[in-house]
Amino acid sequence: MRFYGRTAELRTLHELLDSCQTKNTCRLAVVTGRRRIGKTTLIEEAFRDCGVPYIYFFTSVGISENDFCARLIKAVSETLDIKFPPTLTDASDTFSYVLELAKSHAFVLAIDECQDAESRVPDFWSKLQKAWDLNKDGGKLLLVLSGSIQSTIERVFGSESSPLFGRADLFMVLQPFTTRETEAIFYEEFPAGQNEDLLTLYAVTGGVARYLAFFADWDALSSRRLLECIFSEKGSWYQAEGILLLSKEFRTSTSTYLTILQLVASGVSKRSELQDRLDVDISPYLQRLETNYRLIERTEPILQKKSNRNFRYKIKDPFFRYWFAFISQMSQQSYIERGLWAPARAHAAKMLPAFLGRTLEDWFIRRCLENPAWCEVGSWWDRKGENEIDLIAIDRACKRILIAEVKLNRDKYDEYRLRKKIDVFLEHHPELSAFDIAWRPLSIENMRDLI
Repeated sequence: MRFYGRTAELRTLHELLDSCQTKNTCRLAVVTGRRRIGKTTLIEEAFRDCGVPYIYFFTSVGISENDFCARLIKAVSETLDIKFPPTLTDASDTFSYVLELAKSHAFVLAIDECQDAESRVPDFWSKLQKAWDLNKDGGKLLLVLSGSIQSTIERVFGSESSPLFGRADLFMVLQPFTTRETEAIFYEEFPAGQNEDLLTLYAVTGGVARYLAFFADWDALSSRRLLECIFSEKGSWYQAEGILLLSKEFRTSTSTYLTILQLVASGVSKRSELQDRLDVDISPYLQRLETNYRLIERTEPILQKKSNRNFRYKIKDPFFRYWFAFISQMSQQSYIERGLWAPARAHAAKMLPAFLGRTLEDWFIRRCLENPAWCEVGSWWDRKGENEIDLIAIDRACKRILIAEVKLNRDKYDEYRLRKKIDVFLEHHPELSAFDIAWRPLSIENMRDLI
């Protein structure tokens, strides 16, 4: 699949490179985001033909400080044609040498998966900070640090106690493609596709670039072909992706984290319900899953005060929602491990309609969030859960509200029932009664609408 989108990100990186050369000072850019989001591809696209030498350096897991220094000096010296580079074994001296070269050579150095260096290079971030502060002025280096463990990167650059706090000239967090971008990519790659195919693709990829490319490269963009690809030998990479990503994040108590995630994915959304199913105190696990790993999130009724306890947990990443629901289940793992693809596909196909119904709600919420006219977007439910509204979008500037019931099958839309729920909602929020309120069904036919 060719490179899509990221126009604003490319422009920003190019502008930062121009600044290095016009201001005669080194610049530091940080590019982060979940794994497979397209960080490396973006950096390669930005600097492959940028007019100055571009050096890509991958930080291998377990690399020693001596190896790190030797490999980095080799990569830089070969690209810049340095005939007799020094032999250095300290990261601080190595960074100082690279920054000294930047005073006579303009170039871009991208260090990928930089967070892996801190476990084997003593005081890695402090050594980089020391060299940077002493040598960046007068150079023309754009140093790009890319990392996938976002919590580590934000700790290093966002904490006041961190050596590199305040040093980044750019901190870019790559997000999945928007619904509009995913839609555009889908129909360009598969012009004959239908909305159901688009929804299924969104359900299994969440708009993550690498997953979209995987299915596009296998010509597996229809709903049928997607299931055939996932549950086959060629889908082994996708099948293993979930546990691989989780193993990169978790260090201890992996089984407890996985149990909680599996429960949340299956619809156990309240803290009390989760606690009832485990023998350990889940509070620290929930806190880390939400704050450190960002794998779950609290969802609250729209307009609810944050102090209220009326919230639910859900898997934050659409890919993990699918992976836990369709791949990590014991029955599916049994089929996959034995290569019994037909029953694995049949089981997934049976579960898919209910899953797509929930995915469609997420699609329309994201669709509204992408429209700047809507200042508040979300779902709503009362404390007892007796009245629930799938989508509410509020435009306070124009004093209008869109309220929608999302149904995979439009024939199941019940306008009378929705209007009764709206009455209950307005009883809780009488300040909105004067707004212009529009209600409607939203189904798979509306996926491409500009809402």
